[in-house]
Amino acid sequence: MDESNDVPENRVSFYKLKALSIYKKAVSLRETILNDENNPISEDALSVHLKFLEKMSDSFNVTHSNLEELDVSEIGSDLSNNFDDLAMEIEVRIRSALRRTTQNMPHHSTIRPELNVTASGNVRSRYHIPDIKLPTFRGGYTEWADFYSMFSTVIDQEPFLSKIEKFQHLRSCLDGPALEAVRSLEVSESNYDIALDILNNRFNNKRLIFQAHVAEILRHEKVEDGSTTKLRTLSDKLHSHMRALRSMGTMEEIAGCIIVNSTYKYLDSDTRTKWEELSPPNVIPTWDHFSAFLERRCQAMETMDQAMSIQIHSSQVGKHKRITHSKHSLVATNTIVLECVFCDNKGHNIYSCTRFGNLSPSLRLREARKLRVCFNCLKKGHRNTSCSSGSCRTCGEKHHTLLHINNPLPTSVNTEPANATTSPIQTDLCPGPNLSSSLVAASSPCSPPAQNLSSDVVLLATTVIMIKSRVGDLLPCRALLDSGSQINLITSRFAQRLQLKRAKGSVSVSGIGADSAFHTEGSVNLVIQSRTSDYFTSLTALVAPRITGNQPASSFDVSKWEMPSNISLADPHFNKSQRIDVLIGASLFYDILCVGQIKLERGLPIIQKTRLGWVVTGGGQYSRSSVLLAASSSTELSQTPTVGLDELVRRFWEVENCHGPATEATKEEIACEEHFKKHCGRLPSGEYCVQLPLKLSDSLLGESYQQAYRRFLNLERKLVRKPLLKAQYAAFIKEYVDLNHMSPVKSDALKQCKFFLPHHCVLREDKTTTKLRVVFDGSACTSTGYSLNDILMSGPTIQPKLVTTLLRFRTFRIALTGDICKMYRCVRVSPQDSFLQCILWRDSPLEELRTFKLDTVTYGTKPAAFLAVRSMHQLAADESSSYPIGSEVVLRDFYVDDLLTGGDTTNEVLEIIRQVSGLLAKGNFKIRKWCSNDTYVLDQTPHEDRETFVKFTDGSDVTKTLGLAWNPTSDELLFSFCPNQVPSKPTKRVVLSTIARFYDPLGLIGPVITKAKIFLQQLWKEKLHWDESLPVSLRTTWINFIQQFDSMQQISFPRLSFLRSSNLEMHGFCDASMSAYGACIYAVSQGDNGVKANLLSSKSRVAPLKTITIPKLELCGAALLAQLMHEVSLMNFKCSYYCWCDSTVVLAWIKNQPSNFNVFVANRLSVIQELTSGMSWLHVPTDLNPADMLSRGSLPAELINSHLWKYGPTYLTASKDQWPSTPALPEPVLEARKTILITNCASRYLVEESKFVNSFPKMQRIFAYVCKFIHRRKSGITVEDLRLGTELLIRLTQQSRLSTEIRALETRKDIKASSSIASLSPFLDDCGLLRVGGRLKNSTLDFEARHPIILPKNHSITSALIRHLHEKHLHAGPQSLLAIIRQTYWPIGGRKTVAHVIQKCVRCFRVKPRTLEQIMADLPVDRVSESRAFLVTGVDYCGPFLYKSEVRNRPPLKCYMSIFICFSTKAVHIELVKDLTTSAFLSALRRFICTRGRPIRIWSDNATNFVGARNELAELKSLFLSDSHQEAVHQAFLNDCIDWRFIPPRSPHFGGLWEASVKLAKHHLRRALGSSLLGFDELRTLACNICAIINSRPLFPLSENPADLDVLTPSHFLVGAPITTFLEPDLVHLNVDRLDRWQKVTQLQQIHVNDVVLVKDENFPPLKWPLARILELIPGADGVSRVALIRMATGVSRRALAKLCLLPLRDEVKSMDPSTGGVCSGEARV
Repeated sequence: MDESNDVPENRVSFYKLKALSIYKKAVSLRETILNDENNPISEDALSVHLKFLEKMSDSFNVTHSNLEELDVSEIGSDLSNNFDDLAMEIEVRIRSALRRTTQNMPHHSTIRPELNVTASGNVRSRYHIPDIKLPTFRGGYTEWADFYSMFSTVIDQEPFLSKIEKFQHLRSCLDGPALEAVRSLEVSESNYDIALDILNNRFNNKRLIFQAHVAEILRHEKVEDGSTTKLRTLSDKLHSHMRALRSMGTMEEIAGCIIVNSTYKYLDSDTRTKWEELSPPNVIPTWDHFSAFLERRCQAMETMDQAMSIQIHSSQVGKHKRITHSKHSLVATNTIVLECVFCDNKGHNIYSCTRFGNLSPSLRLREARKLRVCFNCLKKGHRNTSCSSGSCRTCGEKHHTLLHINNPLPTSVNTEPANATTSPIQTDLCPGPNLSSSLVAASSPCSPPAQNLSSDVVLLATTVIMIKSRVGDLLPCRALLDSGSQINLITSRFAQRLQLKRAKGSVSVSGIGADSAFHTEGSVNLVIQSRTSDYFTSLTALVAPRITGNQPASSFDVSKWEMPSNISLADPHFNKSQRIDVLIGASLFYDILCVGQIKLERGLPIIQKTRLGWVVTGGGQYSRSSVLLAASSSTELSQTPTVGLDELVRRFWEVENCHGPATEATKEEIACEEHFKKHCGRLPSGEYCVQLPLKLSDSLLGESYQQAYRRFLNLERKLVRKPLLKAQYAAFIKEYVDLNHMSPVKSDALKQCKFFLPHHCVLREDKTTTKLRVVFDGSACTSTGYSLNDILMSGPTIQPKLVTTLLRFRTFRIALTGDICKMYRCVRVSPQDSFLQCILWRDSPLEELRTFKLDTVTYGTKPAAFLAVRSMHQLAADESSSYPIGSEVVLRDFYVDDLLTGGDTTNEVLEIIRQVSGLLAKGNFKIRKWCSNDTYVLDQTPHEDRETFVKFTDGSDVTKTLGLAWNPTSDELLFSFCPNQVPSKPTKRVVLSTIARFYDPLGLIGPVITKAKIFLQQLWKEKLHWDESLPVSLRTTWINFIQQFDSMQQISFPRLSFLRSSNLEMHGFCDASMSAYGACIYAVSQGDNGVKANLLSSKSRVAPLKTITIPKLELCGAALLAQLMHEVSLMNFKCSYYCWCDSTVVLAWIKNQPSNFNVFVANRLSVIQELTSGMSWLHVPTDLNPADMLSRGSLPAELINSHLWKYGPTYLTASKDQWPSTPALPEPVLEARKTILITNCASRYLVEESKFVNSFPKMQRIFAYVCKFIHRRKSGITVEDLRLGTELLIRLTQQSRLSTEIRALETRKDIKASSSIASLSPFLDDCGLLRVGGRLKNSTLDFEARHPIILPKNHSITSALIRHLHEKHLHAGPQSLLAIIRQTYWPIGGRKTVAHVIQKCVRCFRVKPRTLEQIMADLPVDRVSESRAFLVTGVDYCGPFLYKSEVRNRPPLKCYMSIFICFSTKAVHIELVKDLTTSAFLSALRRFICTRGRPIRIWSDNATNFVGARNELAELKSLFLSDSHQEAVHQAFLNDCIDWRFIPPRSPHFGGLWEASVKLAKHHLRRALGSSLLGFDELRTLACNICAIINSRPLFPLSENPADLDVLTPSHFLVGAPITTFLEPDLVHLNVDRLDRWQKVTQLQQIHVNDVVLVKDENFPPLKWPLARILELIPGADGVSRVALIRMATGVSRRALAKLCLLPLRDEVKSMDPSTGGVCSGEARV
């Protein structure tokens, strides 16, 4: 960076005047102090003067430092020395005055006001404490006892001081960590005791105090030179420490602690951490305790090392370590060596201090001033004016060479904010011998001067965590907490030690700026635990060979840091340089942060609380003026990071991926397109106005002015040195302003500027118009880390591919090219977004810096290309109706701002020019640089808008070494060569730079490019560094290769490859060699001028470094050809496609199915067959294959003379019969997929074959024979054989279903909780049988009963065993059988398993069979159809019943009931018939019809229903089975038009309707009659009464009202209301002999006194219920009796009638009451 030596004089004058003004103020202050010495002055005034002096000193130092940076002669000037002397004099006088003021008044007032006020009002002290000054306590453990004793005696025990005063005194005596411990407490009486408790708990730690005294004894300096004073000092300190130690412990404890402390420093950090964790607090450590700890620690580590030992393979011996030449930038580190006066170490002088040497000269000068050392020799004790040492070796001035400042940076006048200063950039630092980090300084103008750098320590957060290994042990490791990392990392060394399972995979990890990267070695899952708490968590970490260097870079002393002692540090040795094994990224970083932060002294790090403990991190008093970005790179490696470059180069020879589907638009691209449609507008001028597509809020942008300002100053200095370049730059900016593409920002609008774009220039000497282009840097980061491009969307690529455009360009007879002038700047940006594009500019350094905003789309912003192209496409769409041809051309033939089109006639091309120009002019796009191979077309364009030579570019600003061009005069495609200066010692970087500048988008010189790529791969194989000179042989080859490029200008290709109107064929060729493979396409057209063949396009790739077979490379070439042919076919040429290959193996593969080959071949075959569908694959001899040159590479001289490459083989222009014939293709054996038959045979067990075959006894005997066969015994079966056979049978049964559980028990693992036997505590006995565990070990039962054998569920052997025992024990029930089985066996799911087997026992089923039950059918139509009562009727008979004959002494006669029931209303009609004659039935039917009406259909049982009737139904059966009865009934029904139907035979449930009525009638009749015998009329009356009761039964309520008790009954359908009988008198009290027949019938329905009843008792079964006789019925208020007085065998008692059961027998006991009257009852029955 070039800098100017001209410094504005007014800036130097300003600092001189300011320094002089401060000096005068100091003189004035001294005079004030001198005048006040004679007059009393208050303590407060003196304190104010002292603070004012300190501010003046700081201000003077800053001002004079800036002055020294601008004017070197001011270093060590008299003004600075005089001010220092004056400041020290004033400070001494003020402090003396303060001391005198303090001596005149007591420091601690203990005066009681009521005792010291005299009558005159004067205060008189009766007594006071002597003037004792309390010591200041700063947190040292050895100082606490003396301080607390003194404070307690003087202040705390003073009764006349309030607690508020005591608290004030306490706070005034504290400083440092001690003051921080109580700073948060408010000064109040209640907090005084709390503050004392806090201090006492924290600093009164017996163990720490004891160790501190021991450490002071051991740390004392050696007495030298026999100094009596030093010896006395040593003696006093030793006695003092020993007295303190004796007060806390015995001599034995003192000796033990000294040994422990002496040994402690030899332990490793992990063991120290473990010792601190296990040692109890506030207890003095003893040697016994420490020795026991060491023994346990050694045993634990030996066990761990044995478990984690790894056998190192012998193959690893002798491997060369790979030298990494890349700079890791994952962690920023700085080598800090704290030594000498500067770093408090007396091991060396300050000018040998590495840390001091790492500072810039300006920072060294400031530090020297603060240390008050001589500027000439950097020593204390004198000033540089009296120093006798030499002067600066650089300039000869009176200062040390380390303080020499080279070329200070100028600062502008009135062009930057007032608080902005610029710091010089010093790159030629003087590192010491221990420097291990390369430093790259970046200036930070906003940073204030650094101060107190001796304590300016910056630490990264480290912690010691415990990680669980594969064997379950917790191993300690040191981790780095990094909130800026998106991943977690672990070193491969520590991952190897943990022995965790590593997931495969490789991820590229990059650091700052992504300039360097490394690949991970898989990933592992970690379980980490805090060392200080119970916190644990899990995370996934990538395995890296190395994370960073030791942290910190060097160890340093923190003994003078006031560290709190009551906190647990996550890393107790944070200040020791140690290895980092784990990096914890942002995924966990913020989860472990806790509320709590302790700030140490100014410039020191802070202590942050986390869930892993307190971490020490940060530090630094100010933002540094130089930011250190380098880390862990060797000093001998100075080259630029090249890992990313290595990745780019490696892509040259990586095997290509298989062709995949077209990439779909991303969400961001879709959002960008929608944003354009929504916010795109058109101005009245026709221009388009767009808004910048923001993907993030612009509020994320920070301050960007300072960076833009600094870079502009650098640019300005460069332009001053190069006037011609400055003139071009200024002209470019002026043009920007004149075209209204840029406008100045007014002063009142400066606050609206959101982002300032730095800018620079790019020169393109090969350009014919604008050779200089100003590029704006939209990627410059702001203070928040975000740049403008970071918050913008890039947008999709919407223009066609350049190759496609060029191929189409070669098909026009008349070609036409053009270029849009300033295409990006033709699109306006909305006014509000233009403030995101602000720049700084001025024409001269003497002018004021101005701010401009760019009002158009800006080159250098991410979406610039999309917005410009998309606006042009929108213009084509909007104007398509006016310019249809122009719209099509704009959308199809533009590549960014270049037009490549044409036509077949002159008029067509002229029309294209007219429409394209007119269309673009509508949007203010100006097209120029017209060029054509037709002079007439070119004559129609303005002369200034013509172009005579066209170079094709990729849109970048890089000048191509070898570029494609078009000569319109000859209509040929040429290659322009711009040679670079060939260095005398070419390197790999030079070679890559040259090859990367070859531009051949069509592949017309593909063999030459392939040769260059092969050469680059050879360099790669040599493993040369990027800047290492090439070996002699390679260097000679490269120079010869480059020298031949001059001849490349002689090679040319016809632009017009074919005409669309001609007969066209496309021939593609592919080939491969061990070095490369490629494909090329030739267009063969047949027209009026004959047949012509021309090279259309080609493409090649270098073979991969990993050697693969030639057939595979040939297949890769075929796949490459398929992709090329597919791209050409998408242009919709009407032609035939032929693919040629010289490998018969590849052709044989292509003819077969891809599934027949291995993955590599199959994937590529599927792609080839898909892309070349409809194309022909043919064989070409190798000597006629032009792709052979492409696969081997060619020098330029060879390519120029090659007719085969330019025009293809000669047979292309001949007839097809002259084409090479395809030989017989071999059977494809290579890479054929091997057919392997894989069968999954389930384990077959012999016991499974016994299903449905043998019983359990037979299986026992079969396996007994098996055991005899195994043991080769020939005798008969014995009991032992049966036992062994049974064990074998059961063991195989268990293995077939419980194999998982058996394997778990055999390997001593736990059985899964989901297992069906997990709750049985199973175990394996000596015979390998699975038995139940249980808790019956101490029982006296047999072993089989205590531990029965487990049988699997649903197994045939289990079922056979249960079936056998069931039959053996006479078909025992489930419970009995289960109890019997469990004496020896334990079937899983016992009850269900046993019940399932018993249910299949045929004999048990036959004893208790169950009929089949089906779901009930739907009700018949007659049941659910609306009709009158008894229109459809069912009829049935019941009986016989006996009635009393009217003839005396005649036996009772039989009678029957004929019951008719209505299908729709369930109404019942009962007729009593005397016999079972047909006439009786018909008479009953007539009576029914006369009473209820004639039915249309009658249903009845089938006659066979009575087959199983009892004897009393025999007559009913005979009646219904008689033919005469059926005929008579049938005739009667026919006369009355009644349909008589029958239900199915033997299906009484089909007549459930009338069966229910029969049951109900019998129920009432039998209970009403009992054993009584009635006459026929009486019985008929009772039947009618029963009929009325049945018809009065409720069907459902008439209303939902709970107060409405009316219900719907069948009687409602008959008479409209329930049928109720008239009130009957109570006949219970009448003598039965006096009752008439009807009264006797009524009495049968009532309960009587003397009736015998059963008394219900819920505790006994009904047969045990006691008998009783009713003595009295006790009626209620309503006259109804609900309680009765009864006599039992135990006495007389009362019972509710609901608890009494009336026996069907009734004694005919005559009542003693002669009354013959009766009382009417309120009910017809009880």
